[in-house]
Amino acid sequence: MATRWLLSGFVGFFIGFGFPWIRTCRPFMSDDQASTHVVPDQSRLQEEDQASTHVVPDEPRLQEKTVPEVGLHYEGLQLYSQPASPDEVWKSLKKLSKDSQIQLKHYPGFLGPYKAYADMSGLEFSLLYLSGLKETDSLLDIGCGALRLGRVVLPYLLPGKYHCIEPNSWLVREALHYEIGEQILWLKQPKFAFNDKFQAPLADSTFNFLIAQSIFSHTGLDMFEGAMKKIKGHMTDASVFLITFVRVGNWPDCTTSEGWLYPGCCVMTDEAIQQVATRHELFAVPLKWRHDRQQWWAWCLYSSKAKCNNLESIIPHVPHV
Repeated sequence: MATRWLLSGFVGFFIGFGFPWIRTCRPFMSDDQASTHVVPDQSRLQEEDQASTHVVPDEPRLQEKTVPEVGLHYEGLQLYSQPASPDEVWKSLKKLSKDSQIQLKHYPGFLGPYKAYADMSGLEFSLLYLSGLKETDSLLDIGCGALRLGRVVLPYLLPGKYHCIEPNSWLVREALHYEIGEQILWLKQPKFAFNDKFQAPLADSTFNFLIAQSIFSHTGLDMFEGAMKKIKGHMTDASVFLITFVRVGNWPDCTTSEGWLYPGCCVMTDEAIQQVATRHELFAVPLKWRHDRQQWWAWCLYSSKAKCNNLESIIPHVPHV
């Protein structure tokens, strides 16, 4: 009796609960039921996809003789139609290794030794960073040339913070094309002023940092003094002007030279450097930071000379490796 009672209970449970559950499995469902149960509504999904799709505008493509339409200063800058490919870069480097004369015409070697191009990039940026440069600071790169500093500092600074004065627009074009790509013009929105009058992109702009690496080591006193009259107008109590001079060597004296002397140099004694700074009501101190051919100096307004004095004490000497 007990066995029959257990068997009847099991059969009743199966009929009441197990059999309906089994029928929900796919092998027991009709085709209509299966398609409705498993396959989602395609028309509904398409509507949801269309509703969630965002239209992304095409990235701007550079054409010859065009520049970004963002209201910046690019007069005279003619860009390539396409960014440089790895093959283009490799071919240009192979040419440089074969002919030293090409180095003088190519962007890394036009304004200084070709082999020192990368080394100076690191030294200049490191000096700025140790001097307190932050991504929110504004920088005026005087004689930015082939973006020796720009290719490192541009990605670091926030958009619109990098300004440059450079008379040779082709140097900037070459560096943009082969070093960092023209798209950085949209991303970082730098400002370039192509002139030999030391006129910044924006006449009323001021900067936290200004830098002139190997610029006034190639100018006579007349050009140097004229440049300083304009440059000082871009300085405030928060500004530091980093500048290099040739102090010794078989070169003419800057104080008795005139105009632009490149590729030649001129020398200035510490006393002459201090005299120029004093005439423009600026405070100047020499720095121990490494430069294989010149001497770094920091110039500040008299009202903030403590800033320059601090740099003189904290900037270390880095020996040549």
